[in-house]
Formats: sequence, C-alpha cells, structure tokens
Amino acid sequence: MIETIQKTRAVQTATEPAWLLCRDCRQPLYLPRFVHDLRVCEQRSWHGAMTASERLDHLFDPGSRTDLTARSAVDDPLGVVDVRPYRDRLYAARAGTGLVDGAVGATGKRRAGDIRA
Repeated sequence: MIETIQKTRAVQTATEPAWLLCRDCRQPLYLPRFVHDLRVCEQRSWHGAMTASERLDHLFDPGSRTDLTARSAVDDPLGVVDVRPYRDRLYAARAGTGLVDGAVGATGKRRAGDIRA
C-alpha cells in the first residue's frame, strides 16, 4: 500500500497500486472508489488533492466543458530578482503542471444552464 496520493488517477495501470492509506485515519482506501468519491475519505472526511482540471470536470455536465485558452504569457514582466531566476522558476512550474498560467478557466453547461468557471 502507499501512504500518499500525490498523483492518483481514475485509470489504473498495472504498475499503480489499487489501494492507498488515508492520511488522517490510516484506513485503506480503494483507489477507484476514492476517485469516484471526489477524493474524500468516507471514514473521516479527509480530502485528498484534486487538480483544477478534475474539479472543472465535476463542475460541468459530461461533454459540455470547453477550456478557455490563455494568451501567451511574458516570462518575467517585472524583472524579479531572487536567488534563483524567476524565469527558471516559471519554466519549472510550467513543466511540472503542464499549464501555461496559474489559473484555469472553462465554459460549459450545468443542468442545461451556461456557466463559466
């Protein structure tokens, strides 16, 4: 069993374990059920991490979500000076998240109504 849920996914591969331990109550959680329950432990209501994309998927009706595209961001518009160059931090964050910016937006439908998030 694993003790963290850093990168849980709804789709399990042969190398990923099917179980994990709740960080709060230490009870084993079946990964597909945990993901289905929006990454919340049934025993103690501990909440696991969820990506912005996963949250948007749960907000909108299936198949209705359209991501808003971000304009190309400037690498360092303020000329920030630090121990590690801001540009390097920015590139590392983009590589780690796969996102261009720190915010994600989408449009879609929820129960036949149009919404933006």
